[in-house]
Amino acid sequence: MTRAQLTVARDAALLGTTCKVEVAGLLARIDALRDEFAEWATLSLPHGFDRIAAGTRVGIDRLRAVCDAEQAERVALLAGEHGRTVGVEIETVPGKVPAFTIRVQVGGTRVLAADLAHLAAFGVQAPVCDAAREAVRALGAEQLVSITDQVAVDGARSWELRVAQTNHTAQLSAATRARIDLLAASVGVTAAQRRVAGGLHDSLAREQLTHAWIRIGQRTIAPVVGLVWDRVEWQPIQRMLAGFHPAGDPVARIAQLARVTDVELATVELVLGPSDPPAMRILVSVEGT
Repeated sequence: MTRAQLTVARDAALLGTTCKVEVAGLLARIDALRDEFAEWATLSLPHGFDRIAAGTRVGIDRLRAVCDAEQAERVALLAGEHGRTVGVEIETVPGKVPAFTIRVQVGGTRVLAADLAHLAAFGVQAPVCDAAREAVRALGAEQLVSITDQVAVDGARSWELRVAQTNHTAQLSAATRARIDLLAASVGVTAAQRRVAGGLHDSLAREQLTHAWIRIGQRTIAPVVGLVWDRVEWQPIQRMLAGFHPAGDPVARIAQLARVTDVELATVELVLGPSDPPAMRILVSVEGT
């Protein structure tokens, strides 16, 4: 096993015990992927701390060890000539052991028209593709950096299109806020969440690259916008969680996560939607030596 795999397996086991999440199946998957784990991996939990996900990079030719044949075929088409490895995330499903949600993220040089053509071939209806095209253009289509193919435990398929946002000056950061606010308003995100996102962005971005994503299904575009900030300290994450989801002693939860993973910085994902409060997900990276 690589150091990353050992660390993710250990941390997942500890967090499973702490959060009362059944992780035996996840640990078995990690062990089965011992030859696939890269020298880095990720561990993530949502704001409810009711599920745990582990991720790494996997060669496209080995995808069927992780997901079903149909998903592997879709990912191979999306990857094209962009590269031979993809990011894979395996997430537990509350109350459905040992079922998993499987997400496969394909990066590389993305071309919006080509990705939408693939999605149309996967059964995404034309009006949904049109809405996705407008949403990605609103975020900055030239910065489309990945598409994620997700299969839920019930077999439902969805896709996330992720766009990078440049914030290296005050003007660029303000432009990011404006783009996100305009798109969020158009898909039905509440005014309160739009204000919160605008207020958080500058302090969390700190002139770094950030990401925003939209999610689509075969028949609809989800009324959500995901915002992703990297290299965030635990204290602001604690404040966000305590403010949005105060039940369950969030300060203690984050303190436990920090102790178990033994990292100082994390990635925080805020999912803005049509009802308050926004959802949250916290991701930590584990690097091998």
